[in-house]
Amino acid sequence: MKIKHKIMGLTGLSILALIVIVAITEISNLRLIKLEKTLIEVKSLDLSMVSLNRIELEFIDEKSLSKKDYFAAEYKQFSTLIEAPRGDHSELGIEIRELP
Repeated sequence: MKIKHKIMGLTGLSILALIVIVAITEISNLRLIKLEKTLIEVKSLDLSMVSLNRIELEFIDEKSLSKKDYFAAEYKQFSTLIEAPRGDHSELGIEIRELP
C-alpha cells in the first residue's frame, strides 16, 4: 500500500470523525434548548403560583367576592401552564411529581 493511499484513508477517517462530532454537538444543543424551554415554563409556573398566593391573601384580608372570580381565572391559567411541560419531561428524563 502506498503512502498516498494511507494518507487518503486517514483523511477519510478524519472527515468521518468530524462529522460524528458535529452530529453529537447538534444533538446536545437541541437537548439543551429543550431544557432551557422547560426551565422557562417552570419559572412561569412559579410566577403564577406566587400570583395565586397573593390573590388568596388579598381575598382573606378583604373578604371580597370579586377576588374569587379573579382567583378562578388565575387558577385556570395555572392549570394550563402546568400541563405544558408534561410532553418534554419524559423525553428529557425529568421526573415531575403529581400535585396532591
